[in-house]
Amino acid sequence: MLLHLAANARHPDARRRPHDSGLPVVSVHGLKPTFSAGQRDCAVKRSLKRCLPTLESRSTLVKEIDMPKFVIERSIPNIGGVSAAELQAISQKSCGVLRDLGSDVQWVHSYVTGDKIYCVYNAASEALVREHARRGGFPADSVARVVTTIDPVTAEV
Repeated sequence: MLLHLAANARHPDARRRPHDSGLPVVSVHGLKPTFSAGQRDCAVKRSLKRCLPTLESRSTLVKEIDMPKFVIERSIPNIGGVSAAELQAISQKSCGVLRDLGSDVQWVHSYVTGDKIYCVYNAASEALVREHARRGGFPADSVARVVTTIDPVTAEV
């Protein structure tokens, strides 16, 4: 756990870390240190560059917002029981295919259950989502375009 102190605070355990926001970071004794906010942001940016290399430009960010969103259902027996290393390998394969396909298809995130993965993608077309699945060797049992999103706020009058 990390605690951020005011910039002018004096604490014997305070130290600066690279890629940090500039505020001293204190590690709580007995707990394993984690990323500071700045380090976490750098890691997220590196990950996005691997999966979405075209996020370098503002125009691509606008494109991402304007692209249709899809939910993909993938049946993979016992996927919920695979190791973190196996999930990482699957993710790396997916990111490699996405790089080859370009900026018209983007992986947002996925939900892993016992025997299925539900993926959320932004894509110019369903055909691109299916092409990603074909090239990656991933099943795509169902590809559905998201029409709208609802949440608890939708219920408020």
